[in-house]
Amino acid sequence: MHGFINVFFAAAYVRATKKPELGTVVGILEEMDPKAFAFEDQSVTHKGTKVSTIELGQMREGFATSYGSCSIDEPIADLKAMGLL
Repeated sequence: MHGFINVFFAAAYVRATKKPELGTVVGILEEMDPKAFAFEDQSVTHKGTKVSTIELGQMREGFATSYGSCSIDEPIADLKAMGLL
């Protein structure tokens, strides 16, 4: 699954938004369709919720810096299957 994208996108949305909508966060976390996320040069979008690459960078610097996985290969394979690697 692509769950790590859900987690990091939700974290970036929460950090970038002064009053994040709980329903939006839940929708991001529960999303099963990888095509629901649109990756562009300056932003990532999920069903109308947009986070800029600047906000993503700020989130990575000190808010959500890592995640755990039982597999090293599966996340890489997932990104390749989504056409992101």
